[in-house]
Amino acid sequence: MYFHTLPHKIAGFICVLTSFISINTLAATPSAFRHLGINDGLSQSSVLSITEDKLGNLWFGTQDGLNMYNGYEFKVYKTDYADPYSIPSCFIGALYTDPEGQIWAGTAAGLSCFDAKKDSFINFPELSLGSVNHIAAYCDELALSTEDGLVLFNPAETSLNRIDLGAKCVIRSTYSWERQLLIASDAGLFILNDGKASIVPGFSGVDVHAIAPSQDNGWWIGVYGDGLYRTDSRFNILRHYSGNNILPSDFVRVLQTDTHGRLWVGTYDGLAVYDDLNGTFRVCRHDRTNFSLSHNSVRAIYSDSQNGIWIGTWFGGVNYWNPQDEKLSEIPLSGDGIYGFVSCLCPDPASDNIWIGTNDDGIFLYSPHDRSVSCQNIPILRGNIKCIVPGQDGFLYIGMHMGGIIRLDIHNFKAQGFAINNRAPIKNGCYSLLEISNGQWLVGSLEGLFLFDVHTGDLSLHPAIEVTPELGRRIITVLFKDRSGRIWIGTDEGLFRLSSPTGNIQTESEIFTNISSAGFHVNQILQDTSGKIWIATSQGLIEYSGISEPRLYTVQDGLPDNNIRSMLGNDKNLLLCFGKHICLFNLDTRSATVINRPTSNEFVEGAACTGSNGLVYFGGLSGLTCFNPDDLYSNPYSPKPYFSDVDFDIRNHGEIERNNLGACISVRLPSNKGPLIAHWAVVNPLSYGKDNFLYRLDGLDDKWHRTGDHQASFNNLAPGNYTLQLRCMNNDGVYCDGYVPLEIHILPRWWQSGLFRTLLIFLSVIFLGLAALLTAAALRAKMELRVRNAEIRRLEDNLEKTRDLFTGQLRSGYSEEPSVADEFLHRATKVVEANMDNEAFSSEEFARQMYMSRSKLYSRIQETTGGTVSDFIRNIRLDRACKLLMEGRYSVSEISARVGFSSPSYFATSFKKHIGCLPKDYGKSASTTEK
Repeated sequence: MYFHTLPHKIAGFICVLTSFISINTLAATPSAFRHLGINDGLSQSSVLSITEDKLGNLWFGTQDGLNMYNGYEFKVYKTDYADPYSIPSCFIGALYTDPEGQIWAGTAAGLSCFDAKKDSFINFPELSLGSVNHIAAYCDELALSTEDGLVLFNPAETSLNRIDLGAKCVIRSTYSWERQLLIASDAGLFILNDGKASIVPGFSGVDVHAIAPSQDNGWWIGVYGDGLYRTDSRFNILRHYSGNNILPSDFVRVLQTDTHGRLWVGTYDGLAVYDDLNGTFRVCRHDRTNFSLSHNSVRAIYSDSQNGIWIGTWFGGVNYWNPQDEKLSEIPLSGDGIYGFVSCLCPDPASDNIWIGTNDDGIFLYSPHDRSVSCQNIPILRGNIKCIVPGQDGFLYIGMHMGGIIRLDIHNFKAQGFAINNRAPIKNGCYSLLEISNGQWLVGSLEGLFLFDVHTGDLSLHPAIEVTPELGRRIITVLFKDRSGRIWIGTDEGLFRLSSPTGNIQTESEIFTNISSAGFHVNQILQDTSGKIWIATSQGLIEYSGISEPRLYTVQDGLPDNNIRSMLGNDKNLLLCFGKHICLFNLDTRSATVINRPTSNEFVEGAACTGSNGLVYFGGLSGLTCFNPDDLYSNPYSPKPYFSDVDFDIRNHGEIERNNLGACISVRLPSNKGPLIAHWAVVNPLSYGKDNFLYRLDGLDDKWHRTGDHQASFNNLAPGNYTLQLRCMNNDGVYCDGYVPLEIHILPRWWQSGLFRTLLIFLSVIFLGLAALLTAAALRAKMELRVRNAEIRRLEDNLEKTRDLFTGQLRSGYSEEPSVADEFLHRATKVVEANMDNEAFSSEEFARQMYMSRSKLYSRIQETTGGTVSDFIRNIRLDRACKLLMEGRYSVSEISARVGFSSPSYFATSFKKHIGCLPKDYGKSASTTEK
């Protein structure tokens, strides 16, 4: 029903304001700062000086200690009066890193140099410098700003040169320029040239604290109490910036230019950033929000190697800012009585502004031009806003929880109200709106789907509810019309679809054949350029084409969570918003990439929109999160890590070698059964502590291990040489260049040492030599015994043969006289000896020379010797061979030929078979026996 006056039930939510609330979100704080303080390990909250070493570590000088920050934790150095190598004072007013990487500290007790290799300090008490406020390089010397004037210190000669400025003054800082030195003091600005100092006209008698070069080759000069001056290269004043309408304070303490040409001005009461592109200052102050400056009194500013800015404050710790952090802006809604819970968003159809619906505080309008949020003249100061949709008639249609529908004229801010259920306020809620034609709307409510005619004010249940009653029992959270004219209805418990605004309805089981959306809370629906429908639900992302089977994407497909709160898209990607994460989903590869940027916001369902300027906005419990998708490129910085320390059992008395920067490069340890733990660090603030590391221990395995920890442990390493290789990968998957090695030498036990092994080898050689000698002697004795035994056996054989001969003659009654037998044997022997060297001498030839037949010769040899003719010939030859071997005048080969053997090998075989040893051994034994 149309109402000319607003219903009493929602009058508390809507009123015409005569004043407005302006929440200036980013104009006062143009940059979001990250903070480090005593809760993070900083020794004291007043940071007076900052520098960066060659490893990327940040050093902070405080009123109570020197702090080294490696990206994860602090290491604090304080004075130990019992240790002459500790820092001489805990008050650190100045820090400087020289080209060789040494850290110089100016303290209340003079100058000190940090020896990174020994983790100690080299102090110079003999110089009697007093308090050092600032350190800068000047030619080959250090320019020291002290309470008693300017001092030039030569590190190589450890000598001082005090510069006479004509009057006693406190030196605040210096700046080296073309072999000249600019000197800021409480008596004015001086120039030191060729050892002579002169005052700069126009800056005499003023308290100059800081100097910095400008973009046009001129100078910025900060004066304590008189603001900021810009001069040309000859120090002619071009402009004077003063007054609280420009700077946060005229008491300028420190100046720093960054790589983008911005000038950072630290004052007594805030920070100012000057941008040459637009010629304006942006002021940053502490406003008690999470990302504002931690304290207004700025004492130190430093630009690091990653274009980040570190800001030291008085009792506010350290602030960090980087241009990369500006890619994602936090826009809080703050003010008296404002909760700041963004529930829905809508681009303004006539401008670049964004309409913001909140959970309790009504509607606001955000202007991206001046970065302000206001509710000026908007008559909805209170109320839970569920949806905001621009109508074709130029009005803004607003759905409210327990407030029905509001029609808002954005030109005169007049509002009209329409109730969905005027009898029960708890059911008078509009959660989604969709205009299906001019003035005809679909309304999603707590009680299903309604048809609404804005011209007549008629509101009625949609006919589909009669067909599908369960639709009337669900909360309709999303209404979406695709390019085919179908209406997609997302609810708190599943999905429905109308073939047309008044057509047939389909349930989720009819839409999806392979998955069930029952129980899914549908948060957002959109259609890509190819016509595919994408549905963000509490259980994942659904892809529907109508051609192929629908697909559900979950954490198994790379999503950080299944509950997708809201969704935006373009031709190539979907931006999926989860509770604390924003994820880029590539429509071509179907891959998900989490955008690793910090946000304090907790995102809510459906609160997302894209502005006309291309910026995207996501709403949550802490306001808006805004960014340009094209600007959220990968973190380009991935510095090399370094090994910070190695832990091992102190009983092993190991040695750690460090380079001149303090990084561990090698370790030597005795063999042990305890763990060896290698620690590493990498200073990469833009990774937000989400760096990953790859490491491999060469010499142990060839496998790379990935970890998010900053250490690796190895147990029971065997003696030997190893190399621990380390590589860093930043939060966006960018690897550092190359690997960082740590050489590990595990020494052997005493019995595994080289000396012990040499001694063992020496003793083994002696033992083997003695054993060889004893073995040779034993072999000689054995051979001698074998030769004697062979000789004895030969004699015994001859005796046996003679005995057998006579015995046989007696038994056979042989009547021939022994003299006849002896005569036969003598004559046979002479014949064989005459043919001794004739290897072709045979039994036939033997019989012929004996003038006997072969049979007769065989019978006579058998009767007289008991053997064969061959045995007789062989025995005579071997007997002659034994004699020749004993003489030792001939070789075995020569003897073999002399006694009629066809080859030396056959001779050796026959000799060993019948004599019992080889000819060479017989000769040696005979020779030894004779000796």
